[in-house]
Amino acid sequence: GTVKDLLDRGYAVLTWDQRGFGESGGEANIDAQDYEVRDVRGLIDLMARRPEVLLDHPGDPRMGMIGASYAGGIQLMVAAVDRRVDAIVPEIAWHSLTQSLKPNGVLKLGWGNLLYSAGIATGSTLGLTSSHGPETGVYAPQIHQGYAEGVALNDWTTATFAWFDARSPFHYLSGLRAPTLLVQGTVDTLFPLDEGIANFSAIAAKGV
Repeated sequence: GTVKDLLDRGYAVLTWDQRGFGESGGEANIDAQDYEVRDVRGLIDLMARRPEVLLDHPGDPRMGMIGASYAGGIQLMVAAVDRRVDAIVPEIAWHSLTQSLKPNGVLKLGWGNLLYSAGIATGSTLGLTSSHGPETGVYAPQIHQGYAEGVALNDWTTATFAWFDARSPFHYLSGLRAPTLLVQGTVDTLFPLDEGIANFSAIAAKGV
C-alpha cells in the first residue's frame, strides 16, 4: 500500500532486502557503517544513474527514506554520513542499541530469543540465486556470540557490548542534517518511546 501511494504521487521507489535477510545473501551486521550503510550508499549511487530520477546535483538524487525498526535504524545511520539523503521518516528506531537490548545492564532475553530465532528463519528461507546456486543470509559471528553469552551468562563481555554499541545512531547523529519525522510508540518494549525522545533531542540540538 505504501509503495502504491508513493508511485501514484509521482515518486520513484526503491525497496531492498538488507544483507542477510529475505532475498539478499551475505552477513547481517545490524545497520553497521561498514556494511549496511555502505550498501545503501551504493544504492544511492545506482539511483543517481537512473533516467527517471530527479537529481539535485550530478550523483545526488532528490530522495527520502521511510521504514520501521531495522529499516528505521538504517535511515539514521545513513543520513548522518551522507548528505544526499534529503528527508527521513524512521519509525520505531533505536538511539542506543545497547540500552535497547540491555537496559540498565539487564538483557531483554525474551526479545533476544524472538529476534535471534526470527532473524535466522528470515535469512535462511529465501536467499539470493546466483550462478553458484542460492546464497542464504547469515548473522555476523558477533550476533551468535552475543546470544550465547546472554543465555549462558545473562550478560555480555566487554567486546560484545562494544560491537553492539557501535551500531547505535547516537554516535553519528551530529552529522545528520536531513529533515526528520520520528515515529515511536508507547507500546513498543524493544525500542521504547525514550529511544525516540533521545533521537529527537540529539537531532534538534543541531537545529535540524
